[in-house]
Amino acid sequence: MKRITLKIAGRSALVAALTLGVAGGVAGVASAAPVNHHVKSHDRHQGHERQRHVEGVVTAYVAGASISVRSDHSLTPVVYTLTPTTTITGLASGATIVMGDHVNLILSSTASGTVTSMRVQTSN
Repeated sequence: MKRITLKIAGRSALVAALTLGVAGGVAGVASAAPVNHHVKSHDRHQGHERQRHVEGVVTAYVAGASISVRSDHSLTPVVYTLTPTTTITGLASGATIVMGDHVNLILSSTASGTVTSMRVQTSN
C-alpha cells in the first residue's frame, strides 16, 4: 500500500513539474518574441480617418506606381501602391527616390497598401 502511495505521489509531482514547465516555456516564448522598432504602425485620427504610418528603406521604386520598403528587422520588403494623388516631400526639385533612401509612409485608411503621402530622407 505504501509503495502505491509513493508511485501516485511521484507521478503527481511529475505532472505538476511538467505543467509548470510548459507554462513557463510559453511565457518564455512570448517574452522572446521579436520586437520591431523600425516599421511603425500607429492609428492617427485626422477627422474620421484612421491612417497607418510605415518607416523603412526603399528597395525598389516605380514613379507613380509602387514603392517597396524594408524595415531594419525584416528580410522581405513590402510593396505599396502609389497613386497620382500621393504626395512626396523631402526631395530636391527634379530629384527622384533611389534604393537606400529612408522613407516614412502614410497609408490610406480606406485602400489597404495605398500610400497617401511619403517623406523621403535621401541616402546621400
